[in-house]
Amino acid sequence: MKKVTLKDIAAHTGFSPTTISVVLRGSEGIQISAETKAKIIEAAKELGYFSTPKPPKANQAERKKIAILVDAILHDDPFIASLQSMKEACWTHDHIPVIFDFHHNYELARIVLDDVKYGHYAGLIIATQRTGGLPSEMLEKINLPTVLLNCRTSHHRFTTVLPCDEKGGYLATQHLIQQGFSRIAHVTGDISSPASINRLRGFKSALADHDVLLNEEWISPGKWTVKDGYEAVLKMLEREPKPDAIFCSNDMSAVGAYFAFIEKQLKVPEDMAVIGYDDMLICEQLTPKLTTMSTPYRKMGQVGVERLLSEMAGLAKGPVVLQVEPELIIRNSTGR
Repeated sequence: MKKVTLKDIAAHTGFSPTTISVVLRGSEGIQISAETKAKIIEAAKELGYFSTPKPPKANQAERKKIAILVDAILHDDPFIASLQSMKEACWTHDHIPVIFDFHHNYELARIVLDDVKYGHYAGLIIATQRTGGLPSEMLEKINLPTVLLNCRTSHHRFTTVLPCDEKGGYLATQHLIQQGFSRIAHVTGDISSPASINRLRGFKSALADHDVLLNEEWISPGKWTVKDGYEAVLKMLEREPKPDAIFCSNDMSAVGAYFAFIEKQLKVPEDMAVIGYDDMLICEQLTPKLTTMSTPYRKMGQVGVERLLSEMAGLAKGPVVLQVEPELIIRNSTGR
């Protein structure tokens, strides 16, 4: 569209370009009647002289910024590995990671997202400490390439990177079976958690695939804590028959199981084997050292950034769900 000039307005109104300039540029010291000013301004609006100003263009550095929103940064949590790998992947691909911690406060997250929308970011990653859902309305107005890490929304608008918890539950249980255990119990996490649900599903599938009896009384709900693991295992040990191995949905529940074994004077793994999940630092500090599943947070962070960059470049189309498999870390708590 042709740019409107002072000469165009002058031709339209009959006033000289000088008079037009005085009115539109606010020159002082020259008296112009209110009526003339009104006519010139009205003509300028009609012709489109006052176009809507464009936002300033992002400079090269701003075009390379990646916003990373996380709901918690806890340095003793394995999830921190995903944050570190996201930063490294951004730098490797010549992008700048800008990290926001919204402390599980979704109102704060919305405020941050408003800033991200207008802050010349090239892309966005939202990551949560625990696998779960995000409020769909939180992301309704997001209009830039986005990847969700360890979380998802009901409208499935964005590519999501998740741990393959069902496979993890399967591998943990299969390991116990391969070690010769046949009376295998399970302490779940929070029963409303997708991670807990999927690990339980994997546990049951492994038993079925290897023709090992599933005893529903040996499935006990927990809430990821040492206390819940202790209480759940203590109840199992008070019943007959007793299990000979336990798969705990996280390492802290397994720590609780150790306390229950000590109380009942049971040796690990001679009397009772146990496997955890998450590969926390405490696994190496227990006696015996705890066999566990390593949640692939580091790999997830790398996959999330690389997928985002591919979608930004038009090399991949979303949304898709990408699952990253965990790794079995064998130590001493499951050997015979």
